[in-house]
Amino acid sequence: MQVGLIVPVLVVSLAMGSISSVVRADEGLPWEHRTPFREGAIHYEMSGTQQGTEILYIKDFGRFRVKQSQSTMNVLGRTINARTREVTTPEWVFRYDLNERWGEKNSNPARLYQQEYEQLSQGEQKVFAANAAQIGPSLFENAGSIVRSRSGNMLGFICDQVSFGGFSSSCLLHDTDIPLKVEARVMGAINQLKAVRIDLVSPVPEELFVPLTDIHTAVNEEAEAMLRQAIHQAVQVLKQPDGISTLQKQARQFLPREDEEAVPEQRVPTRLLRRTVR
Repeated sequence: MQVGLIVPVLVVSLAMGSISSVVRADEGLPWEHRTPFREGAIHYEMSGTQQGTEILYIKDFGRFRVKQSQSTMNVLGRTINARTREVTTPEWVFRYDLNERWGEKNSNPARLYQQEYEQLSQGEQKVFAANAAQIGPSLFENAGSIVRSRSGNMLGFICDQVSFGGFSSSCLLHDTDIPLKVEARVMGAINQLKAVRIDLVSPVPEELFVPLTDIHTAVNEEAEAMLRQAIHQAVQVLKQPDGISTLQKQARQFLPREDEEAVPEQRVPTRLLRRTVR
């Protein structure tokens, strides 16, 4: 969770509405779902206002991940270059700005969800699991989204199609929270992140999964507190039989009216819990 993007985390956490059948309750909790391959690398290209490349390295069926990005963006006539790395372990999510030599970390949301889930009674756990099964393994990522399971195919893999209010759409690797394609309309421009190659043959660089020691990384305490509170409230909602309808009501306030243009930073919830891995 980047420093300036933590505010909408509760809304993002409580967000998935109107969903078609995604997974069954007996297939495990969302954060327990695994990638269809043990390890590999997904290569992406960015286009639109932000251009560049991104590689997502995966180990142990998605429990360990590294996202490495290099991009450029033109802001008010000035070109901004960015190089970032995000390292996800079962316990932590580390984020690094490789240009500014800056870093921070927060708890892996999946661990916090598991902790909250274990505090529920057996009856509440059953209700939560049933509701979570309808939401799917992307773990509440998009407010008001519609998910169509097994409705697409990219690079030889089955995708779940996700759309949000006509402003964004994505193709997630089936039964996971990993995008193969994301399109978002921002102030009339189309930004896209698209997988162009999935490499399941080349060895995954082990050194990338080791948190950097030459960049000081501390817990973002404010973000951590808000994340924990958001996940607590999400679980409290989803333990209720009417949890899904409650999520739908909360999501509607973030859908722009038909007669106005969406302002992304105010209207479209930030993709904040994408790294909710097992």
